[in-house]
Amino acid sequence: MSKGSYLDQLNAMCAFDREVEQFCLGNFAAIHLLTSATWNDRVAAAWCLVGAEQRAIARQFVADEAHNFWPDTQFCNPGWDEYVQARITAINAGETERSQFEIVNFVGQPARTRLDFTQ
Repeated sequence: MSKGSYLDQLNAMCAFDREVEQFCLGNFAAIHLLTSATWNDRVAAAWCLVGAEQRAIARQFVADEAHNFWPDTQFCNPGWDEYVQARITAINAGETERSQFEIVNFVGQPARTRLDFTQ
């Protein structure tokens, strides 16, 4: 998606937004995910967006060796929540790299609410 034309990127972003909206993660969930500078920042953003109840379910799936939709199990590591809190603080402060999507050069970095990591 990040390598296509600006029109392709806009169409893909709109489609992604519609898909993410179905999960009721908040008005800016898709923007947080799409404008994350790295894959790790995207996982940290998703970890915040899903909330404490869903985080507990994800960890339980791993503990039970059940199928899990997360890309890996780094969220089970000791200190993961502290790592996410530190990354979210940096992301909210604007201390991260620019978005990986070239469309940002064309349309600018969109406004969005701050991410909040609640336990």
